[in-house]
Amino acid sequence: MDIKKVFKQIFKILEWIIFLTLIFILFLVASPLLPTKTYISTHVVSTGSMEPEIMTGSVVFSTLKNEEVNKGDIVVFKSPDNQEITVIHRVKDINGDQYTTKGDNNENEDSWTLFKSNILGTVIFTIPYLGYVIDFMKTPLGFGLVLGIPALILIISFIKRIKDGINEEVEKRTEEEVFKHRINTPPILPLILLISTFLFLGKPPSTYALFSARVSITGMTISTGEIEERMGEVIINEVMWSGTSLSIDDQYIELRNTTDNDINIGKWKIYYLRDLNKPPIMIPANRVIPKNGYFLISNYSNESNNSLLNIESDMSNASMNLLPTDNGNLILKDSEGNVIDTVLGEIDWPDGLQSPSYRSMQRTVDGIDGSDPSSWYTCNNALCNSSDYWKSDFLLNYGSPNDINITD
Repeated sequence: MDIKKVFKQIFKILEWIIFLTLIFILFLVASPLLPTKTYISTHVVSTGSMEPEIMTGSVVFSTLKNEEVNKGDIVVFKSPDNQEITVIHRVKDINGDQYTTKGDNNENEDSWTLFKSNILGTVIFTIPYLGYVIDFMKTPLGFGLVLGIPALILIISFIKRIKDGINEEVEKRTEEEVFKHRINTPPILPLILLISTFLFLGKPPSTYALFSARVSITGMTISTGEIEERMGEVIINEVMWSGTSLSIDDQYIELRNTTDNDINIGKWKIYYLRDLNKPPIMIPANRVIPKNGYFLISNYSNESNNSLLNIESDMSNASMNLLPTDNGNLILKDSEGNVIDTVLGEIDWPDGLQSPSYRSMQRTVDGIDGSDPSSWYTCNNALCNSSDYWKSDFLLNYGSPNDINITD
């Protein structure tokens, strides 16, 4: 047996395995943009809102070919409150062409009514944890390990084949070997270039499933600026736990960058200390707070009829659920799990008011320690109920979302 020929055959099989794997990865990344999205499309889920049916980090495959949606189906759809948000929930009830939905891991059904025109597909199957691989590929290290090393191996193989052809025969033989290589070897280099384009230059939508399976759609953006993650210099600056005169769920949390540098807060999380079983609020990847700027997380989009916000939030999370009592504890952690800031009340929120008017609690200028109740005050200034912040009924609502805190 010719050992050299055996190794050549093994290597050729390996080349095809790498090629087919990269084709599959390319499909996962680009499926929302391909014409085949009618038949099958993919979504990456980043938290456990649909657990145990859909685990954190899973890749969900959905299809539009299932014309009939039945009770109990898991569907992917555009949020009726905000068309830029994608949701993955289970159909709980059907009334004509109207659907009631709910996340398996949520306590309550969704507040909206879903119509068939909003549905992007029915979930057909999932692959657990594969989403972590896709997220890893978006990093320089992941791109190098998953694509760079296999590409280097195949390039070296290509060069070696040419060299062997030159050593074996004359130029004619070399040309024949090159032609044979083109037939027997998968077109790996163009494929790598295509995947690189999707990952680093293109903007195929990426799905970040927040709790309640609410998903913020953001582009796969790799920032080219010098963005530095500075631990401890982002604070929880304002909390509208009271809701508004329209809805007690019309809540928001405002983060503030206290530095003169842009800070990447992608994949940072806000935990509820008094309910460790409740999934945290996770900020999508590659989100940035500009220097001395703000980042507003609202329960509803300002475009929703359930919100009085007159300004656009940076992200919305439909399960904020900042309870008025026995819930005054929040912890902000970075992507590595380091504690960045806290809001700690002995029993309830340190400040703020829910009745007869609705008032946020705001951080004092020198409030370095968020666990100290003296670092907070209730927003009572008349400027807090300005129409700059609220759509209507603003005389009953006090706060300064995405803006400087207003003291008495």
